[in-house]
Amino acid sequence: MRYIFSLILLPIRLIILFYYYLRNALAKGNHVYLEIPPSFTESQKSFLIRKIQGEADYPFYIDFISNLTLIRKDTRVKYLSLLIPKMDLGFSEIQTIYNELERIKKNGVSLFGYSEEGDLKSLFLLSICDKRYSSATSEFNSILPSIDSMFFGELAKKWKVKVDVFKSGAYKSFGEIFTRRNFSKEAKSNLSILIQDLRNEIISPIQNNSSLNEKILQKPILNSEYLYEIKFFNGLLEYDDFKSNYQFTNLDELLKLNENNLEKLHEDKQSKPNSKILTLKSIEIRDKIKNFKLLMIKKSIIAILPMNGEISEGDKNDPELKSGVIERHSTIKILNELKENKNIKALVLHIDSPGGSAIDSEKIYMALKSFDKKIPVYTYISNTCASGGYYIACSSRKIFSNSIGIVGSIGTIMMRFDLEGLYKKFGIFKDRIGFYPHREIFTESGSLSKESQNFLNQEIQRVESLFIKRVSESRNLDKYIFEKMGGGRVFSPSKFIDKKFIDKKISFIECLEEIKEELSLKYAKINYLAPNYNLKIALRKSIPFLKLFSDFEYRSLLKKLIGLNQRNSKIEIYFLNPLIPSIKNFIK
Repeated sequence: MRYIFSLILLPIRLIILFYYYLRNALAKGNHVYLEIPPSFTESQKSFLIRKIQGEADYPFYIDFISNLTLIRKDTRVKYLSLLIPKMDLGFSEIQTIYNELERIKKNGVSLFGYSEEGDLKSLFLLSICDKRYSSATSEFNSILPSIDSMFFGELAKKWKVKVDVFKSGAYKSFGEIFTRRNFSKEAKSNLSILIQDLRNEIISPIQNNSSLNEKILQKPILNSEYLYEIKFFNGLLEYDDFKSNYQFTNLDELLKLNENNLEKLHEDKQSKPNSKILTLKSIEIRDKIKNFKLLMIKKSIIAILPMNGEISEGDKNDPELKSGVIERHSTIKILNELKENKNIKALVLHIDSPGGSAIDSEKIYMALKSFDKKIPVYTYISNTCASGGYYIACSSRKIFSNSIGIVGSIGTIMMRFDLEGLYKKFGIFKDRIGFYPHREIFTESGSLSKESQNFLNQEIQRVESLFIKRVSESRNLDKYIFEKMGGGRVFSPSKFIDKKFIDKKISFIECLEEIKEELSLKYAKINYLAPNYNLKIALRKSIPFLKLFSDFEYRSLLKKLIGLNQRNSKIEIYFLNPLIPSIKNFIK
């Protein structure tokens, strides 16, 4: 039936192909201008929301890096000029863009970068460019990976709040925020090594490609005049001037000859651009010509499932994918739907998560293991894949990552706040009736008995043993290795690769290319499973009362920190390390 339909549509498709050939013949340029977006769209707007708000301001991450791939494969491209803004992107996304630019550069393409303002991420991308430009009044804020965490141990004592912490290792430092005034010796040692590893991964490419080094990057503000003096920038001009004159590939020389006065350049009729504009649309058209088939081919699909945020149960009555959270019910629902699609040949988990609920991590893990029996599952680590995030990643056949990120935190933790002392301060008392052994675990007032403490410690050990079992079986690792890699320790991806907790250190595009090759998928379509952004979500975020109610219901700080879901009267053990967001601020 598909072939009959293809034959019916063949005349129309040939007319379209002729149009593409004509457009392609007229495209004689060799210089592409590309603006890197300050952020990427994370959710798919519904029809009604698009009518109200318009289309998304920025592209999806996968669409943008796919465009970079098209540019790399087009042999006409000799020059690529980039506008690099201040970006609200994770360093994983930044490094994937960097790696694609590096591959483009290896094809003999000259890269020119312009940035009016930015930070370490902007400087990181600028460093790969052959020539760099900025305005004379620009500033770049440079903050290298470091930690400045707040501790509430003394405040808790002052307010008579006791915090019971049950954890599976000295490095699982969740409870230290509420029980100490600083990091423990073990946590400080582990985090110091991680910070240095991250610094090396970020600084080395910048240092290898430019005049910047760690001492310079330690300066909090780097102005463009200074960066020009040390030869990081090749010229200083306003953005409008750069955009109007980027076709002059020797723009830096012309700026010097004309004393930074571009009006003189345009007055000189002999001065003509030495490159021609090639649009991204022209590149897309050539790619369509290259992949055109007389009969429509049913393409295989590689589905990408974004898994960003903390792991929780979610609402069984609202099992839709949501941006910024990983919910068990919505994840299992989408997996069941994907199983029925015969065109899907692989599922890639794009994980950026510090962890979350232990039981929900296990349920998602088991659902993915079942899914993998029918359709192969792969994982790509983006920025952070720790605790429950790594637990879920172990459900896949292979785990890929780039070199900048936070991984590990293999271990479990549970916290219980005893507010009896605080209640007494305000004249509040509680009276117990019908309590039995271990019943006090479910109340926030009063000390735990030794029997209850032993029970919770046993539960922590049981859940940690399951975690280690899942990792060791999935990664084919001996359990002795967890003595050095477990206990809640966090690592850079490079350290995890050395110990075989990750398969390969590559960019996201290279990950997709490897999966295509491994599964022999010559023609494969990438399907990014973006969460929907509908009217219900928009109203919840827009109307203050609804937002407050939503935050109270689903984002309660107490629920996150205590790890005890009293609404459902159950003990919640977490694979979560809240120290990770402190580091993640410099990664994302």
